[in-house]
Amino acid sequence: MLQPQTQQLRILGVRGYTGSCFPEWMSSPTLKYLTSLQLVHCKCCLHLPHLGKLPSLKSLTVSNMSHVKYLDENSCDDGVAGGFICLEKLVLVKLPNLIILSRDDRENMLPHLSQFQIIECPKLLGLPCLPSLIDMSISGKCNTGLLSSIQKLVSLESLMISGNEELTCFPDGMLINLNSLKKIGIYSLSALESFPTEIINLSAVQEICITECENLKSLTDEVLQGLHSLKRLSIVKYQKFNLSQSFQYLTCLEELVIQSCSEIEVLHESLQHMTSLQSLTLCDLPNLASIPDWLGNLSLLQELNISQCPKLTCLPMSIQCLTGLKRLSIYSCSELEKRCKEKTGDDWPKIAHIPCIVVKNIRMFYG
Repeated sequence: MLQPQTQQLRILGVRGYTGSCFPEWMSSPTLKYLTSLQLVHCKCCLHLPHLGKLPSLKSLTVSNMSHVKYLDENSCDDGVAGGFICLEKLVLVKLPNLIILSRDDRENMLPHLSQFQIIECPKLLGLPCLPSLIDMSISGKCNTGLLSSIQKLVSLESLMISGNEELTCFPDGMLINLNSLKKIGIYSLSALESFPTEIINLSAVQEICITECENLKSLTDEVLQGLHSLKRLSIVKYQKFNLSQSFQYLTCLEELVIQSCSEIEVLHESLQHMTSLQSLTLCDLPNLASIPDWLGNLSLLQELNISQCPKLTCLPMSIQCLTGLKRLSIYSCSELEKRCKEKTGDDWPKIAHIPCIVVKNIRMFYG
């Protein structure tokens, strides 16, 4: 029966409540100033409060509630059109029996939602149309229906999918209508075998991050040729990744990170056509034996980071041509460290023009 003074309440958090239902005041329209609500570890609760009645709610987190099946069980919200009219951020965590957001499957229940994070909600069947959603993150085991419904999110700009050990492929058409998508990240999808090819039709994509996808086949020529607007590419612990001729099509790429990819022995000559490249990071590449002389063709390069590449023994002579290079970092590369020692190292004359040079025997990770 505990009830705070609600007239001015703006932020409310409930953790570890052991009752089977929430008190009525928690879904009262008198909470007209409440903007943020967190319901965490209320494991005995059978239902959520009628949260659609809260007229100013902007941020909602529901976590670790095993009985909850619906975010909203009411088809009528006492005059609040559609409910959740102000909600902008929604976080759903460890809801093993959540099957749908709205019990009556309303498509207009979250008209202003812009950020949505779903973690370990394996039974969630799909999403309604979310016309304002910009940032979407799905982590842990999930239903393929949820992934298929992503194609409804036409305003989406950022999509992250991670931590699913069973997912072998994305459903066909998952990205088909996402013409506003700028960033896509896939992390720790150990069973994933292929990258969605429909990304080639999405002209707005500027950033792709792939991390710990050990069974993912290397990016196909078809995919690479379609990424005309890509500016940032990060490849980390992607065992089957390799560089190919089609990387020459990434002419808008400004930042490239390649880390913990054991199959890479050489930098493919196609990389010299990335004439917009400003930052290049090579980290934990145990079989990379040299950096080609065409490095000097990357005239806009401003930052070069080299870490844990034990077979690299020297820098190319053409690094002297990179007059715009502002920072060179070398970490845990024993031979390079010796050759780049200030004034006395064999490679020092090649790099003396660079304003900031950092050479240290410590490990660095960029993923």
